[in-house]
Amino acid sequence: MPPPPREPEIEILGMIAHGALALIRVVFFGAGVWAIVYGIQKMREPLLSPGPGLATVALPSAAGTVWLALGLPLILRCKWMFTKGALQWSLLVILALMWFVPMGLNDDSPYGYILRMFATLVSILSLLVWRTLWRLTEPDIKPS
Repeated sequence: MPPPPREPEIEILGMIAHGALALIRVVFFGAGVWAIVYGIQKMREPLLSPGPGLATVALPSAAGTVWLALGLPLILRCKWMFTKGALQWSLLVILALMWFVPMGLNDDSPYGYILRMFATLVSILSLLVWRTLWRLTEPDIKPS
């Protein structure tokens, strides 16, 4: 039994929504690149600590890791993150390292890992909602 025909205005609105979602994905990708670049810049800013004697020692900084945890999921493909397999497990390991390794640095907040987890959660949930809307607005594939 063939599917019931759709009205042309519904098809046009679906194409407009699909185009808007494509633009939103481009914005997400740009925001992810910006967050990663900003996070790397914040991590490279030296923390000067008084060392032995009169010299000051530059220490690594944990300030940019929140931005890295926010930006990494935004630049990856949804297919890599939301399908079960080796890529999903390797991403989980990378994110877990990004959440907990900076706890050993001197300037990390006692609750910094919670901020990094929350930033990752926000970016992944945003992409999950985006992927759901993307699939809902896909035009029907007509059999040939």
